[in-house]
Amino acid sequence: MSRPLPAPPVPHEYESHPVPVHTQPMYLQPYHDTPTYGADESFGRRSSVSLQDETKAQEQPSAFEESTQQHGDADEEYYAPAMYEDARPPKYRNGIWSYDDRRAFQRQPLWAKLLRIAAFIFIFGLIVALSVVMLIVIFLRPPNIGLQSLDLPNSASQIQIQDQAFAVNASLTAVISNPNYVSAKINNLTAVPYDPNVRTTPLGICNVPHKTIEARKNTTISIPCELSYNVQEDSNLSVIKDIVNRCGLVQGSSKQDLQILFDTHVTIQFLAFHIPISISPTISTECPITRKEIKQALGDHADILNELGLGNLARRDEVPEEPRVPFHERLRALAMRVMRTLTRGPDDFETDPTLHDSSL
Repeated sequence: MSRPLPAPPVPHEYESHPVPVHTQPMYLQPYHDTPTYGADESFGRRSSVSLQDETKAQEQPSAFEESTQQHGDADEEYYAPAMYEDARPPKYRNGIWSYDDRRAFQRQPLWAKLLRIAAFIFIFGLIVALSVVMLIVIFLRPPNIGLQSLDLPNSASQIQIQDQAFAVNASLTAVISNPNYVSAKINNLTAVPYDPNVRTTPLGICNVPHKTIEARKNTTISIPCELSYNVQEDSNLSVIKDIVNRCGLVQGSSKQDLQILFDTHVTIQFLAFHIPISISPTISTECPITRKEIKQALGDHADILNELGLGNLARRDEVPEEPRVPFHERLRALAMRVMRTLTRGPDDFETDPTLHDSSL
């Protein structure tokens, strides 16, 4: 059963007649784009609310009286929400989305919801990936590369000699230190050996295509090398002269270790970044060749041997020295000769040839 509306209050005597309103000061009078009642016809001039307009405004019924006249004795809940809809406080919000936004999201179809979730995952993953890449780029440090030793074959028979050229297979040991927290890869490592005093004639090549470098560790790799030298490529014979002098093959020179400079170029890959590194270290190694091998490589080129100072040494190598007989063997042979001389007659000297041996 509906509740009766409260009776309107009884107006007082002074409220039965409108109170005259004085004209507002000039600085409080509003601006109007169109002329109002009682104002000039010119556009944009000031106008004030007249006494008749104020009286007419007071005689108009209020919103409560209109709703009462319209609905009569209807329930208050029927028209109250429509009257005070704008006066209600906003509904509770949790986060950046309002209540109406959430209701709009709930009305979306399933494919739109899945697309929104996928877009969120993609954008979030992209932000995380870019953050990681930026941290790596900021704190990334290049690795340290050092060449440790050059391993040559122990046997001289492994040296290939052909057409005034030497060739030998060797192994270059390198140590790479990675100070970063991510592993790296060597895409290509090339080392070209040179004589430190002659940087124009290469002495072979060393190459390794792919290697993995562990993070925060020292990685030792073995690089296969092919050391070679061609006399025809060395016009001034500068390289072979330096080798002959350091190996002590020339009279008056002392034997030393060979100095080999490796012009090294390496490309290291960190994730999607390629870092080129170039170094030129020098390694010492024992002399791998002898006078006989040099003479065999040069062949009949006596002029080259003489220019290198190996002409006399080469001719001496052609006539090998006979091994010397030990002293006790010579003494024993002399005693046997004396015994034979004392025990035999004069005719035995003609039949026994050992008695005429002058080598002793």
